[in-house]
Amino acid sequence: MTSQQFDRFARLAVIACIALAALIVSLHSVAIPYALWQGDEYDYFHNLRTQGSAFFWQRLLLWSPRPLSEAAIALYGLAVAHWDRPLIGWALGIVWSLCAILAFGPALLGKGQPFARLFLIAFAAMLIFLGHPVADLHYWPMAAVAHLPVVAAATGLSLTLIVGKSTRRLEALYLSIAAASSEAGVFLAGSYLVLRGIDVTARRESPRDWAWLSLPAILSAIIVWRLMMGRAGMPHPHDTPTQGPALARLRAAI
Repeated sequence: MTSQQFDRFARLAVIACIALAALIVSLHSVAIPYALWQGDEYDYFHNLRTQGSAFFWQRLLLWSPRPLSEAAIALYGLAVAHWDRPLIGWALGIVWSLCAILAFGPALLGKGQPFARLFLIAFAAMLIFLGHPVADLHYWPMAAVAHLPVVAAATGLSLTLIVGKSTRRLEALYLSIAAASSEAGVFLAGSYLVLRGIDVTARRESPRDWAWLSLPAILSAIIVWRLMMGRAGMPHPHDTPTQGPALARLRAAI
């Protein structure tokens, strides 16, 4: 096979991968109108309507220190109360679109090797939808708001590192969004920052290179502290990494 034939074959393979990814995403998108609320939405929106902003701050400070996702679901609740409609399709459509931009935008806008970047993006898009349950992550509004940004941040971070387009500012943005969305994002940010800190130390890089990454580090530390303080005295039949006494949570996390 000549180099020209190989290039032609590679282009056709990438085009096929992109077409397949577009089909998979489109088929899943068609199911958005069939998404449903769970008990969380009914409870949250009722409390938000009856208690107002006091409920939002109490939940954020004492139970769910997720600044980004809690703010998003509160805005969603206000929109539901204003228009007196579930607005599930609109909410999920906005979350999907913003997360797609976050996950694929920086890698897509990079220069050089367009077909390689498009292949990676298409492959990542298929992995997000295939091989695991998608109902909670994609079609349950409160879960999608909390967890889909973490998936998008992890995907975007991975893609930009692979294609060599990552910067400290971009890393800090991805990790901050992940940490502010859910506990899983805090674990992602913490693990990445530890490894990045080892890398920075081994390379003897300037402290300036670490400065941007201090932002998600501080945010993660605050969220972990609020989780420990807010849920410390709450009784739980099963200790988990985020619920129960502090020592029991530490054992569960390990």
